[in-house]
Amino acid sequence: MRLLLLGAAALLSTLAWGQIAHDGQPMASGSKWGAPSFVTTPTPNLAQLAAQDDRNDQDKAQPWRFGVNYDVHYHPGNSGTLTQVAGGTVWRLGIHAPGAVSINLLFEDYNVPAGARVFMYTPDQQIVRGAFTEENNKSHGALATDVVEGDSLIVEYFYPGPISGIHGLGIKRITYGYRGLDKFKGYGDSGACNNNVNCPVGVPWSVEKRSVAIILVGGNGACTGAMVNNTANNGTPYFLTADHCLGGSVANWVFRFNWEAPTCANANPTNMQTVSGSTLRASNGGSDFALLELSSAPPASYNVYYAGWDKSGNTPIEQVAIHHPSGDIKKISFDDDPAQQALWGGAQCWHILDWEDGTTEPGSSGSPLFDQNHRIIGQLYGGTASCSNNIDDYYGRFDVSWDGTSASTRLKDWLDPGNIAVDTLDGYDPNSPTMALDASSTQILGIGSIVCDSIADPELMFTNRGFDTLTSVQVHYQINAAPWQTSSWTGSLLTLDSDTVSLPSMMLVNGLNTLTVAVSAPNGGVDGNPLNDTLSLSFTAFPNGTTMTVEIQTDDYPGETTWEIVDSVGTVIYQGGPYSNPNTNHLEVLCLGDGCYDFIIYDSYGDGICCFFGSGYVNLLDQNGAVMASHNGQFNLQATVPFCMSGCSFSDNPSLDDPTCFDVADGSIQLAPSGGTGTNYTYSWSNGSNAASIFNLLAGTYTCTITNDGCSVVNSYTLNNPAPFVPTISQNGFTLFTNASGTYQWFRDGVQISGANTSSYLVTQNGTYTVQVTDISGCIGLSSGYVVSNISWESLQLAGFTAFPQPTSEQLNLRWESARNESLQIQVRNVLGQLMYEGVISMEAGSNQWSLDVRGWATGTYHLHLIGAEGNKGLSFIVK
Repeated sequence: MRLLLLGAAALLSTLAWGQIAHDGQPMASGSKWGAPSFVTTPTPNLAQLAAQDDRNDQDKAQPWRFGVNYDVHYHPGNSGTLTQVAGGTVWRLGIHAPGAVSINLLFEDYNVPAGARVFMYTPDQQIVRGAFTEENNKSHGALATDVVEGDSLIVEYFYPGPISGIHGLGIKRITYGYRGLDKFKGYGDSGACNNNVNCPVGVPWSVEKRSVAIILVGGNGACTGAMVNNTANNGTPYFLTADHCLGGSVANWVFRFNWEAPTCANANPTNMQTVSGSTLRASNGGSDFALLELSSAPPASYNVYYAGWDKSGNTPIEQVAIHHPSGDIKKISFDDDPAQQALWGGAQCWHILDWEDGTTEPGSSGSPLFDQNHRIIGQLYGGTASCSNNIDDYYGRFDVSWDGTSASTRLKDWLDPGNIAVDTLDGYDPNSPTMALDASSTQILGIGSIVCDSIADPELMFTNRGFDTLTSVQVHYQINAAPWQTSSWTGSLLTLDSDTVSLPSMMLVNGLNTLTVAVSAPNGGVDGNPLNDTLSLSFTAFPNGTTMTVEIQTDDYPGETTWEIVDSVGTVIYQGGPYSNPNTNHLEVLCLGDGCYDFIIYDSYGDGICCFFGSGYVNLLDQNGAVMASHNGQFNLQATVPFCMSGCSFSDNPSLDDPTCFDVADGSIQLAPSGGTGTNYTYSWSNGSNAASIFNLLAGTYTCTITNDGCSVVNSYTLNNPAPFVPTISQNGFTLFTNASGTYQWFRDGVQISGANTSSYLVTQNGTYTVQVTDISGCIGLSSGYVVSNISWESLQLAGFTAFPQPTSEQLNLRWESARNESLQIQVRNVLGQLMYEGVISMEAGSNQWSLDVRGWATGTYHLHLIGAEGNKGLSFIVK
């Protein structure tokens, strides 16, 4: 079986289908099916949201919010209803969002097989979205959906196989829509001064309006943008919007086209023409622009227009804005006075002093500003204009966006691929042919950015963009440096229709491959537009490749985490992150050839992914799901995990025991490989051992080369160091205490104190004290030094001072001689510092005796303190 893995590199030349629904009807209809199992979302605090929106809706420099996102993880294995049907299995899950005006979803692990179908519909099936099929599969496994009106919907997944094998679909996010994105003013939210785009004032702009779309940003926000042409006039689906709309993954954005009232009168539009997913090509806050490439070109049925542009920077005479204010249907606004250049929010902008007709609102962000020649000169950044205050809007300047420091910060690399260096470009209408014969190479199919095989079977999709029906075309192709090959296509292809040609199987080389395809001689004539004839696709092949999986558990700050896999010469083969969901398990299935690699994980903050803010980790799994190498997530800025790939079929089945104590060598790694040829395994460890298991190990990473019947794998294993055991010292009166449990030894100035082996110690001298504690596991901890500097025990002179009997069970007697009369304060504490007795002794000149009744006291050590005018005196005694 040939395995094709699509990645970001594939999008440079060939695009996967986005959220474009295909024909089909849900299977679950009629009473015989019954209702599926439902899940219910929380109900957000609508009053709090309304208060926030009152503030946020005054700010166009952010997406217009319409919903609240709830992160979930539903899939056929943990929720819903499974039903076996002819030819496969149906999984249905109902979702109820109490009081919501709409629901939309983000699917995860979306990788459905051929023949599978996914639908979303209201329980009465009055609204149906789908079918989504294998043509919607993407390399990142996500598929964002448009909204479904109402507070309940059902997801239906037909899987062409048994219940035991169902896979390929999960739900990652549910968006609770608390205000309308599906209605116009009268049902919707924008101001009354806005003009529907199909009113008479909008008629001269009936072409340009087709370029404008509303964007569902991050599942719960809305911005606007426009399809934009490039100098190749080849329909590359570039989309211009605002930099400040970026947030989260643009791969999960949904672009809705033709969301407009069909006439000037308000009417609910019925079009639900969407594309899901995009790739960020360039952005720059200096002019607040973002250029995206949609995951697929909008189909001909969407009738999309690619708007022209003017990068000259010349002052326009008048301006027109086409936009979706407050998530509403498409509107149009007019400014009859020349815009002025201005700086706003740190960005170089065109300043609209006031709108003569219409306005903009939050949700209009990113929408195009056209000049009098119907060309884009900027996109909306922000401003204060509204129906009640129709002045001061600011649009990031297209001419400033054109240039930057690199392809990722400027427009020119993308919108002028041939470096024609024109100041203006008219729009491109893929639905309006301009010449009789024009065959266009549209897409290379069947090859991802990574191919786990030595052979590829690509297909070329081409389109008839000419007036004449296409009946024949020459197809040329070249793989790497091999000679060009030619084949022929014949048929009947109407204007704007597409067809595919299967190319012969091609042998691939290990590493980078380049496939170039071209069409020529439509109907035996000359192609009127040779600029759209050729496509190239670069991809990496591993003829003897093997799949492996990167498993990353993120911490509380997933946006700090990125990673890459580099080969033995330092070439980056894969990279991933940053991530958006905290404390989430991510799986990335990759393909690698035989050899050794480094997995490098980075944390931009420098505190790793464990264990201060979460419990992140990394596992590298082989094709059988066994752990090849791992990392516990404890690092600073980066950590490197070496691993090797081979075609070996055995698993190592490791058992790891971490050291019991910090920096103690009693850890172990034991291997019990299975699945190979016989039982003849050999081992070569990084510490020099040749045994299957190694013992008496410190914490650290150990590497072992395991060989079975000539097949070798190199795996790494990490033993974690337990946290250091560090007792602490506190002081109460003249006694020091430790909080740790175990056996004890006290030290003063580094010298062991004889007999000081309880959890407390009565201080009699100044100095630096430490305590060493051995816990129940045998781990030894040494406290930090504790300085005592105010003790003068023997300053109280009491001649012949004795305490008896020692030990005692009933009474402790004190006897001494004194030269004066004095009152002494006395305190007795146990080893926990608890006060057991406190009183005053009246001392007289001559002989003195005092007794303390200790009957009923617990067995143990006690500390007695005498405090007089001239100093202190102390002793310890034992109650038996």
